[in-house]
Amino acid sequence: MSSSNVPFFDSVPVIAQLKSLVQVIFKDVKGARLTQENFSRTCIVVSQVRSMVELAAGDKLAARQTQLTFLRVGLRNGNAFINGVPVVGHIKGGIHYALDDKNGGHEAMKASSRTVGVIAGALGGALIGGPAVAAAGGVGGGLAVDTLSTAIESAVNRRYSPSGTLALGTELVRNHSDAGAVFDAAGGFALTVALDGVGGALVGQGARLVATNNVPSAAAVSMSALDHVGIALRVGSGVGSSTLAHFNQRDGRIRWRLAELNLLCRNGCGWYGTLKRNGLCGKCWRLKKIGSKQTHMSQLKFEKFQQKRRRISERRFRTVKDALGLESDDDQCHLRIIKHTHRRRYTEKFEVFLTDLSPSLATEISKQTEETIDMLFELQHYPTETLSEKVQKLFLDVSDIIKNYSENDSECSASEVDVVDRVEQYVCVLTYPILFCASEAEEKEETENLEWIDSIKWVKKEFVTKQETPEFINYIEQAGQELMNLNAVRSAADKLACIVRCFIHLTAASTENRGSCSADDLFPTTVYAVLNANPPCLQANLDFVVKFGQPYQVSNGDSGYAYTTLDAAFTFLRNLEPSILEISQKEWDEQMSKGAEVVSEHIQ
Repeated sequence: MSSSNVPFFDSVPVIAQLKSLVQVIFKDVKGARLTQENFSRTCIVVSQVRSMVELAAGDKLAARQTQLTFLRVGLRNGNAFINGVPVVGHIKGGIHYALDDKNGGHEAMKASSRTVGVIAGALGGALIGGPAVAAAGGVGGGLAVDTLSTAIESAVNRRYSPSGTLALGTELVRNHSDAGAVFDAAGGFALTVALDGVGGALVGQGARLVATNNVPSAAAVSMSALDHVGIALRVGSGVGSSTLAHFNQRDGRIRWRLAELNLLCRNGCGWYGTLKRNGLCGKCWRLKKIGSKQTHMSQLKFEKFQQKRRRISERRFRTVKDALGLESDDDQCHLRIIKHTHRRRYTEKFEVFLTDLSPSLATEISKQTEETIDMLFELQHYPTETLSEKVQKLFLDVSDIIKNYSENDSECSASEVDVVDRVEQYVCVLTYPILFCASEAEEKEETENLEWIDSIKWVKKEFVTKQETPEFINYIEQAGQELMNLNAVRSAADKLACIVRCFIHLTAASTENRGSCSADDLFPTTVYAVLNANPPCLQANLDFVVKFGQPYQVSNGDSGYAYTTLDAAFTFLRNLEPSILEISQKEWDEQMSKGAEVVSEHIQ
């Protein structure tokens, strides 16, 4: 999760555990695990222990990430406190505006103005009555500023834009089905009101001390009051949902938040998961499949399996014939033509690579690879999940072969990664016609995806925060070209390389348009690029990479982050609906009808 998205309560001992308990009670196990993951990275003591354990285990990268997350959350809380100091926060906001950071300026100005409202309300209450009235005045002053900010921003943005406690209340209503979000919003609302009240009472007490010329005590009480208001501001800035795309209006735009830990495997192994695998990484997904496969097959009647096999066979084979321009009705004839045409073209390059290995090692790897390729063509009528299992098993077998040779032969210098990479490329290229988008159902889905993206291109404006400069447009077009290039390459590794290059351009585009390339900013930029390019067969390419690529490539590092973010952005677009954009069904229908006209023009 991006550190800016870690909810305040996730860093607080006992409260974080209570929140996880509530999430488990409401069957949000993933959310509970995420809360504890946040706690272990941001709690002042636990995060340091975790970092030392990771360092002792030799995982320097994980230790560094833990420290960075802890520091960033600390800086966020400190920034919220400084924003809430009257005069100081206003000056800080002016600096943000001077640097063209409107969002930072708005946050500082609103926070410092809110503190002024709490103090003014408390002073007014102190003039009327005792500490209780001053406390009520502090709560009322804070609420009055929140209401005024909401009214102004809503008028400017032409849509409801809540601020402060009103934003927390709105969050509570909007995310009522998310136990974690409800806990954060309800707890944040209650704590903010309570701290406003305590701060107001202290301000009232300080005012009375000033009236009696007890200035030192008044100063101490005032600092205590400022601390309480500052905590309230940190709570408000830290409470937030960790959902994939979170709605928050600012400058008339939607601010989308992508929680980085939401991209991680839900089993907590530390690798990136994918939506295709229900949030699991490749390793955890395979373990789950192995555990359930025997039970599933025992329940599947043989006759029903055979019928399904024949239906899939007919759909797949017609598509392969069309792609390769084959006309004969002899299935075995087609199979031989497909297999041998590609094998003659690409075998030579693979054989040259094998000559760099020892003869016995090369022979064993070649044997395993060729047997798998033959098996894939024989099983081409089976679902792609079955074919994927065969390919992934080959990767594991080749890795085991390399390890065994390295252990028994000290002179073996073969790189496991390099060999498996070459095997993956060879297998993917030779079997591409039967692995990639080979059924009519898949082709139909891709056509529907293209039409859908065309029909919702009108939402593009919601995913940029500034004017689209020529530099931004150039970066977006280059990113779109890399997405188009996905269809020009055949191996999973080459497709993933296109995605990584795409994200290099998207990072530059996000920095140009949003001033940052954090997960919060990169996600909407990715959505914008997909809308702008609408590359054909994007879903098929994403599926191909995750099914026939090597697990470590799509589950770890820059390539894993790029793939998972692109997959999340595309899935988000496919599930887009009026409630996400917070517009009426009528407005949605009007815009969609215009989009349908655009699609019709393209088809004609």
